[in-house]
Amino acid sequence: MITTLIYPFNTWYLKSQMNRGEIEAALKSDCFLSDEGYQSQSRSQSFYGKITEFDFQLETIRSKESLAPFAHGEVRGVDRDMYIVLRCGAFQHRRIWAIAVAFLLVLAVATFQAPSQMQGPLAGVTAVFLGLLIARGWTYRKRQQSTLAHFNKLWNSSSISRSEVPSVLFR
Repeated sequence: MITTLIYPFNTWYLKSQMNRGEIEAALKSDCFLSDEGYQSQSRSQSFYGKITEFDFQLETIRSKESLAPFAHGEVRGVDRDMYIVLRCGAFQHRRIWAIAVAFLLVLAVATFQAPSQMQGPLAGVTAVFLGLLIARGWTYRKRQQSTLAHFNKLWNSSSISRSEVPSVLFR
């Protein structure tokens, strides 16, 4: 629980009996835009992104449903024995999160080393920035289970552990 506040990213492994084309089509049906162009359907879509038969990069655009802000992954396997590595996070890339944490540390060090008249304002800025990071992690933590359920439903899949995925798919 606390780890998603500190490190707001998850990797899940899903197993589906759908083939690559069906997985791609299901995902495209839930995307507003993709590398294929505009998708215009009567139901509301959840994502904006790039989708291929082998991988995807998505950003959540639906505000009604609680989904993680960013999801990307890879589709591995053959025929109807497919494994999906789903990576979700509060930030698009881990490096953005790392830069934010580094900036927070720089602010904290600057606060302690600043002259006494500057420590108050710097402490305020540091507290606000820390609050923003915690809020982002808290929001992500609340959304992670609904995100996993959404993708499991979309692909008619089930969550499995990393050890249940054939090791040949990770070479």
